[in-house]
Amino acid sequence: MRRFFLLGLLTSLLTGCGSSNPPAATNQDPPKSSNATKPPLTAQQPLPSTGDAATPAPTSDPKSRSEEALALSKQLDQIVAAANAAQSEYDFSKATQLWEQALEVLTKLYGSKSWQALNAKLALENARVQASFNQAQLTKLKQLLKDQTEIASLLKQAKTDAALELAQRSQQTTTDLFGSDSWMMAKQWVQVARLQQLNGKFNDAIAAYREAILLHDRYLVEVHPDKETLHAYLGEAFMSANQFRPAVDNLSKATLIAQKLWGETSLQYATRGNDLGVAYQRAGENETALTVLRAAETIRRRELGMDHPLVAHSLLNLGTVYMGMNRYELARQSFEQAIPILQNKFGIENKMVTEAKLRLSAALVLAGDSAAAEQLLEKLAAELANRPGLLADRAVAQYRLAVLQAKQGNYKAAEPNFEAAIAAQSQILGPNHPTTEMSKQALVKVYEQTGRSSLAESLQGQIRQVNYVEQDTQFKK
Repeated sequence: MRRFFLLGLLTSLLTGCGSSNPPAATNQDPPKSSNATKPPLTAQQPLPSTGDAATPAPTSDPKSRSEEALALSKQLDQIVAAANAAQSEYDFSKATQLWEQALEVLTKLYGSKSWQALNAKLALENARVQASFNQAQLTKLKQLLKDQTEIASLLKQAKTDAALELAQRSQQTTTDLFGSDSWMMAKQWVQVARLQQLNGKFNDAIAAYREAILLHDRYLVEVHPDKETLHAYLGEAFMSANQFRPAVDNLSKATLIAQKLWGETSLQYATRGNDLGVAYQRAGENETALTVLRAAETIRRRELGMDHPLVAHSLLNLGTVYMGMNRYELARQSFEQAIPILQNKFGIENKMVTEAKLRLSAALVLAGDSAAAEQLLEKLAAELANRPGLLADRAVAQYRLAVLQAKQGNYKAAEPNFEAAIAAQSQILGPNHPTTEMSKQALVKVYEQTGRSSLAESLQGQIRQVNYVEQDTQFKK
């Protein structure tokens, strides 16, 4: 499977996509036009619900087929809207009839074995189950739906712990109403896994995603948007848990499904490829990461134009790979291309812009241009002044600036920057955190070089865990 995916990306890179002038992964690419596919019942939804069906492609008679397809799509939109309204009013008998009609239309558009028709079948079966509920079950269902609304509200308030607790309680209600091996439970497992991920419980999230996959495999065909999304989610969870090989495996599956669903020139395929490239980079496979990321960047550039933020995002990822390959000049070029795109879109105080400048500063130092790096960091530290939300980034900028200044013997300029970095790190991480102590160790060297041995000894006595590390290692980090 991995070889097949790489072949697809290589093909798209070499045929019809233009050259990827070197250097030239959350993220979701926008549709290129209003006719983009909108799959119903996607995996992001916590419970089975309905959505718009995809616009059909014309066949042998483009004009007549497109007219027929447009008419059927318009009819489908009306049916789905009516089915949603019936379900919101708990009129499941009516919803059942409407989903039968929707299934008939989707079968005409895509065939009885299509994933679109399968989604309608699942919605139909769900409506039939609900239509058979007695009053006690109906009361439980209403509470379940109320809980979903509350979970959404809690997420808006950033109360992820409470949202997870409520979602786990909802699982029991779902089991009582639909069964532990139901399609509704498959959706609940996804919701719980996402919330566990938000709460930093990555191993729990991985286990929950695997439960969801078992049920998705039972109900869905292999090439289905929900499976694409689910494997992408699981790959993301493995990345967060620093398990990069299984992350690569799952993101490869998501990318293959995207290739089969949307085509290897699509933005969705580029999104999955971008994420996969990052996973390869994190796994230490930089050559493979470079191939995948270049192809994804080429698709985005062709579809969105050179000035789109997602192209800049791809450039940042490419630059990071070049850094890992010690190709610092190419990394510099990638970051320098990305920064103006991001600045024009988001402004100079945006966190992604800041991160791009920090990466560029590292590339400049390692490429041998410390003077340019110092100038960049001085400007960045000034831009971040009095911005509480960017205190951590400012600390990084000031620490790196101080390292460069100290390296050149400019201890008078380095000292206040080290002190400011230490103050911020102590506030954010704690005074005894290894990062904070590393900055203190650097300041000890400044005191020693300027003949203030008593200050150096006093500060050295506060340091327990780390030894001084030379600047190049720091900039690589």
